[in-house]
Amino acid sequence: MIDVVFSAQLALAAIAAGAIYALVATGLNLVYGTLRLLNIAHGDFVMIGAYLAFWVFTLFDFGPALSLPLSVITGILLGLATYKDWYRS
Repeated sequence: MIDVVFSAQLALAAIAAGAIYALVATGLNLVYGTLRLLNIAHGDFVMIGAYLAFWVFTLFDFGPALSLPLSVITGILLGLATYKDWYRS
């Protein structure tokens, strides 16, 4: 019985990781396809968001349902602040 539960959890984790990789690749493809410029900082923002979600989940004992939206909102605000600071100054 444990093998069935473990394999289902492993399959779900693999699908989630694959979905994250697909989203990152789609974002890189969209930026490169429109600007013809490879934006390597895209991956940096993804890693900042992942670390933020991890630390909110572990340090503050928030559940994944709460830490994910908080890290998404914080990532959006960080992206807007970066845009305003670097590109609109």
